Amino acid sequence: MSDRLRLTILGCGSSPGTPRITGDWGNCDPANSRNRRMRTAALVERIAANGDKTTVVIDTGPDFREQMLLAAVRRIDAVVYTHPHADHIHGIDDLRGFVLEQRHLIDIHADQPTMLRLREAFGYCFETPLGSSYPPIVEPHIIDHARPVVIEGEGGALTLEPLPQIHGDIISLGFRIGGLAYCPDISDFPDATAERLRGLDMLVIDALQYRTHPSHLSLRQHGLFRRKFFDPVECLAERK
Repeated sequence: MSDRLRLTILGCGSSPGTPRITGDWGNCDPANSRNRRMRTAALVERIAANGDKTTVVIDTGPDFREQMLLAAVRRIDAVVYTHPHADHIHGIDDLRGFVLEQRHLIDIHADQPTMLRLREAFGYCFETPLGSSYPPIVEPHIIDHARPVVIEGEGGALTLEPLPQIHGDIISLGFRIGGLAYCPDISDFPDATAERLRGLDMLVIDALQYRTHPSHLSLRQHGLFRRKFFDPVECLAERK
């Protein structure tokens, strides 16, 4: 039995989640449990033949705590961030529970703009502020878009290739892990990124709504990208 890779979609909802805090379901049927969606995040695990795991979380949004409980995650080796929007970073404080359990800082990986925003908004997670007795909880690592992120863990090394994406007015990151690519929050692919995505087995990609949007793919655009660039065995639309 060989090592295997497992991807768990922790959430695929839009930035306010479904339903919204006011109880608004939009056109979604509340009777269908699949329409209750948490903010976008993913869990990637490399599982060794003996059952040991290397566990990486992609994004810690406002639903991070609930997502970890539902997925029964007891320990993590690292967090990687796609971009600095609130629905992808505002659960970072809940990493404290893993720090207490694992007794060491949690490695987080983000590109320069995202790390800057994390430090601005959650500086106490990086260093103890004046007048506080709480220790920091994260060990920061800057992602170079041209270099893979390698996470070591009990299940073996897990390699994530950063994929710069256009997300409205900013650059977000997708990640390629072997034959899998996870590409949330995207409105276009730069040509160089599209070339690095050929030969996929599976693509998980943004698809916000039926009509066009300035910072997300529509369902129609999603289909055009898939047919133009990729030949995946399976394609999962991140429906929002």
